[in-house]
Amino acid sequence: MTKSIYVIFIAALIVLTAIAAGCTSTQTNAGGNAGAQTPAQTQTPVQTAAPADPNAVAKEGSTVSVYYVGTLDDGTVFDKKVKGTDTPLTFVVGSGSVIKGFDNAVIGMKAGETTKVHLTPDMAYGEYTPQLLQEFDKSAFGSEADTLNINDTVYITTPNGVFPAKIHDIGKNSITLDLNHRLAGQNLNFEITVDSVN
Repeated sequence: MTKSIYVIFIAALIVLTAIAAGCTSTQTNAGGNAGAQTPAQTQTPVQTAAPADPNAVAKEGSTVSVYYVGTLDDGTVFDKKVKGTDTPLTFVVGSGSVIKGFDNAVIGMKAGETTKVHLTPDMAYGEYTPQLLQEFDKSAFGSEADTLNINDTVYITTPNGVFPAKIHDIGKNSITLDLNHRLAGQNLNFEITVDSVN
């Protein structure tokens, strides 16, 4: 169950939220399909000035469009963009807009090529950090505080954007949020097919 609750927390938590949501250079966030999160940190569309060169090789600064399937080590698909069904993920290589391992994987590839990569947490969303379990007074959640349940997702609004946080625990007067990225601590596997390189 997902609740759309928008709460502005004090400035000291913005840094924690940014770390958990991946707004730093060491960890990145994603937005995605039906609540799933992709390797993209932002959803800003990338404008291309010229048609893609079929012989172009992806390098730092290239604008690359890709399709991919992302799985956990147990085979669970956590996100995908499939040709013919979805719009490709488009990003600038080296810009920090996707997780580091995903960015590195496309370097040297041409349109039509496919690669498979296995990413450890340091190349994906980082290790799980217990310090990112943060307790807040129920009053911060307004009138919906009593309708929330453990494992619900709430959305935190900060100057850096809106980020999901999972409810870890509910006390008599407080709610504890898990500000870790939902894929923190996980090994990730991607099959990536480059659609175009500019």
